Amino acid sequence: MKQILIIYGPPYSGSSHTGLQIADYYKGVSLSVSDLMRKEVREKSKLGSLLSSYIQKGQVIPLSVTEQLLYESFKQHQNEELLVFINFPKNTSEAESIAEIAPLFGYQNINTVSLVINEQMIIERMQQANTHDVEAIWEKLESYYTNISFVINHYEETGILQVIDFSENVNFLVEEISKSTGLKVTP
Repeated sequence: MKQILIIYGPPYSGSSHTGLQIADYYKGVSLSVSDLMRKEVREKSKLGSLLSSYIQKGQVIPLSVTEQLLYESFKQHQNEELLVFINFPKNTSEAESIAEIAPLFGYQNINTVSLVINEQMIIERMQQANTHDVEAIWEKLESYYTNISFVINHYEETGILQVIDFSENVNFLVEEISKSTGLKVTP
């Protein structure tokens, strides 16, 4: 069964690393919308030119353009059994777009995971990465929680959100996500 896994986690929580691990473990594909946008711009495709014009003007990318990017990405990866999105979608409209586009390419199962971690651990990780400005760290965390709260609430209301606290045990995160979401892709 073709599946989508969406992973959310605050900065320095390891959500990107975990998403890549899961995609690798299940031989799926990890999709970063930012990477997809950069690729389109770099290749100077029609969509890339459109994206570039919004970026150069400092404008927000319209939902219709994001939907087009998602559609093309699903089309490109339609033979994959598992697609992993990391910290995307960013809002309810994008979440609804994924839910509408996914079945067109045979993806019937969408699972969402929100990784929670002790904030002190995040601060320690940021400081280890030479981000010593504690105020900047708190601003990053506050921005993440503010921006992502609506889409997290959306997934919670639809009943497809799993919350996993991995403050204590990072080693078994892939297994815990697999178990809590019921991923059934054969590794």
